[in-house]
Amino acid sequence: MLNAFGRQFETVYCDWTQPVRVLNCREQGKAAAGAKYLFLEFSDSEQVKKLLPYFYQLEKDKRWEDYLGCFVEKKAFYIAFIKHAGESLWEMLKAESLSVGNRLFLIHDVLQKLLCWKLPSFLEAGLLEEKFILVADGHAFFDYKWVVSVLQVKGEQRTDYRLADFLEEMFQGELRRLKPPALMTLLAWLRSEKPKELLEIYDRWSQCRSLLEQEMENDEPLLEKWKAGLLARAELFQGILKAGAAAMIYLALLVSLAAGHKKLEQEEAKKIEEGVKFTQIGVLELTSEESSTEED
Repeated sequence: MLNAFGRQFETVYCDWTQPVRVLNCREQGKAAAGAKYLFLEFSDSEQVKKLLPYFYQLEKDKRWEDYLGCFVEKKAFYIAFIKHAGESLWEMLKAESLSVGNRLFLIHDVLQKLLCWKLPSFLEAGLLEEKFILVADGHAFFDYKWVVSVLQVKGEQRTDYRLADFLEEMFQGELRRLKPPALMTLLAWLRSEKPKELLEIYDRWSQCRSLLEQEMENDEPLLEKWKAGLLARAELFQGILKAGAAAMIYLALLVSLAAGHKKLEQEEAKKIEEGVKFTQIGVLELTSEESSTEED
């Protein structure tokens, strides 16, 4: 049980990720809610000394909406976050299930959040990692287990360099097929020697976004074009088959009706041939045999 922020939290399950323990927690008394929070537990004193100044300041700033705060309990240092649900961006990129427009929107969403939160550069760089970004309802959220892998705080990590790597991951196929000029120019600028602030990066990205969409939205891999063409031909063939089947059924009905009509005619003719035939002289009706005798 953890007592923090005027509430009590109980652990649902624990992920052991050295040197940090990741506790998936829920608020006490809300058992049906499942794990809604992540508590990262640090016990290494040297690491705690490095982290304390950053996270205490972030708690005072109150800009990072996913960050609950930090505290010390039983000789361990805890950092607490809201736990989000969603599909891994990394998995979605592998499956190629995101359009160019979807990816451009997600990048913009991530940069907007980072700009509002005003995080240290090593945290910004940590968030720009596709394996730890989640997608839900078309928006980007974060899985804060990423903190485990980036909280070493050894030297300054540049956001511009990390964003360049992130963009390359997001547009691997387009870079391989097209080398879009606007994207290539943006990557070269991000990797240039002079460090850039996030606001400058965001402004440059916003200027390039529509141009990037124009350059890449009409790109379709040959395989995808072939698949689309094959699907269109299959649909056309299916339509022809359906029309042919309908015509065959209609023809079969006509044949069946004609055969039925002919059969009725034959049955009527047979009845006439097998029945008694009459002739009439005046008011006297005679059979065909009687009629023959009369004539004799």
